[in-house]
Amino acid sequence: MSDEPTGEWAKAMSKAKAVDPRNGRPSWNQLAEIAEVSTSTITAMVSGGRATSATTIRKVAGALGVSPEEVSRWLGRSRPVSDPYEPPAEADLLTPRQRKALTELIRAFVSDEQDEGGGEGDAGGTPAKTPPGSGPDRLPLLAVASGDEGDEKLAREATEQARKSRQEQLDAIEEMKRKQERKRGKGGDGR
Repeated sequence: MSDEPTGEWAKAMSKAKAVDPRNGRPSWNQLAEIAEVSTSTITAMVSGGRATSATTIRKVAGALGVSPEEVSRWLGRSRPVSDPYEPPAEADLLTPRQRKALTELIRAFVSDEQDEGGGEGDAGGTPAKTPPGSGPDRLPLLAVASGDEGDEKLAREATEQARKSRQEQLDAIEEMKRKQERKRGKGGDGR
């Protein structure tokens, strides 16, 4: 990339010593070397030329000494990449079937967000592909495959609850936006 880093990128790169040794200016090449990714990956990430993985964003964030959320913000991602999810210690007490069901539930949440355009994709907000065999309808299929009617019912209920919870969140966000708009409208009329 011929364009020199500017703004927050340049500040973080200077602080992290991701600079050209010849002139001391922030360098995409040096950042790529420190982050252990290719320069073309950095170039594509910054320019929005192709999808950037969460792993790459984490590597770049680590090299710069900033959070993955900060790098996501600089890239203009609609949904920031955060640190990897770690289940609570009690998850060790779950059966393999229960773990699989929770994994599918998490995928259902992510799939719903991706369908709405807020998924984790490239810097331009393009949704990433949903992993094969995942999605909101996959959870009940696991229970059906187990052959246990109780598991099937539980899985269907969990999936439905996840969808309802997601919709409740979206409804609450929309209501907050409407209230803010009404408040702005009233504030503008009284001047």
